[in-house]
Amino acid sequence: MPDKDKIITKRAVIRLSPQGALTETDIVAVEYQFELFVNARSVFKFDCSPKQLKELVTGFLLDEGFIERLDEIKCLEFKPSSCTVNLKTHKKRSLAPVRPLKMASWPSLWNLMEKFGQRSLFFKQTGCFHAAAVATERDIFCFAEDIGRHNAIDKVIGTAILKNISLEDKILLTSCRISSSIIKKAIFAGIPTIASKSAVTEEAVKLALQYNIGLIGFIRSHKMNIYTGWAGIKNT
Repeated sequence: MPDKDKIITKRAVIRLSPQGALTETDIVAVEYQFELFVNARSVFKFDCSPKQLKELVTGFLLDEGFIERLDEIKCLEFKPSSCTVNLKTHKKRSLAPVRPLKMASWPSLWNLMEKFGQRSLFFKQTGCFHAAAVATERDIFCFAEDIGRHNAIDKVIGTAILKNISLEDKILLTSCRISSSIIKKAIFAGIPTIASKSAVTEEAVKLALQYNIGLIGFIRSHKMNIYTGWAGIKNT
């Protein structure tokens, strides 16, 4: 197992500027790789930050359709370059519509995204991390940063599952662009709304409409784009 506390490190760099070249110290992200085996079959290779690995795998199993409940995992074992999981079921789930989120307000979402940004400490240090959170419109319950955007989402979903936090009335916050693969993760997890400070893709909008996902992008500086789920957003 990697050093779970060492997700950043220091490296000497030559920093160039109009004033010339200086030898300085830079903070860089640590990258860890491992292969995931489910019921003796290789299903994925992770390139991730070496922290919250159990949460990462648990979230991945849920939001990729391998499990629906935590008790479907019979055992989970990490080795230096792999993780082996045994599941009670051998069949992946299919996508199903999600119950829409009840009302959320514009001001609360702006405030929530501001809190979210304040917690992104590793991004501020390195510029190399994505962040994700599970939240209500007023508070953040789970937060994670990772060098991979999908990993960060897997980690917060896994954290919620391991803490027995219901996802059916929550918002998934993310710093990254929203593609169809991230919409699918929200659908499998049963999360009704995704909010990002970044952009969305056309395929993401189509999936969000089809499966009742509220989709909000470009939340920044008291502005936002609501792509789907307008009826669930109020202005006070």
